[in-house]
Amino acid sequence: MNRKNKIEKLENLRQNYLILREFVIYYKNALEYNNNLDKQKEKENVKVKKLVLTKPFYGKELQVG
Repeated sequence: MNRKNKIEKLENLRQNYLILREFVIYYKNALEYNNNLDKQKEKENVKVKKLVLTKPFYGKELQVG
């Protein structure tokens, strides 16, 4: 019976490890998702300057000033 109890304890420990591993992966994905949302909010608040052409645009040579 001693050997049988050890096997049961090991199997229970293995199951607990697998459950804990799934929770850690879930938590990691939640943190990454949260960080991505924060980055998107930062991008929305950035102001962009308008492009002003100093000379007429004729083809490849574009000068911006």
